[in-house]
Amino acid sequence: MQDFDDTIGNLEMRAESFGYCKRERLRKLGFHKIHFQRHRYLLVYRVKQDSVIVEGMYHELQDYEKMIG
Repeated sequence: MQDFDDTIGNLEMRAESFGYCKRERLRKLGFHKIHFQRHRYLLVYRVKQDSVIVEGMYHELQDYEKMIG
């Protein structure tokens, strides 16, 4: 749980600075990703004005880019 909280804290402070998803379709939609530091999970999200909208939390072995509609 601490890793999740730390990841959310990083997201709150600098959401715009994390990399975009690899697939061009998702990049065009503005999807970013942030990896957890101590676990094999990541959050996929978008930035809308002053808000961060989390699309989902995925294990790094999942093909999350295919799963996002």
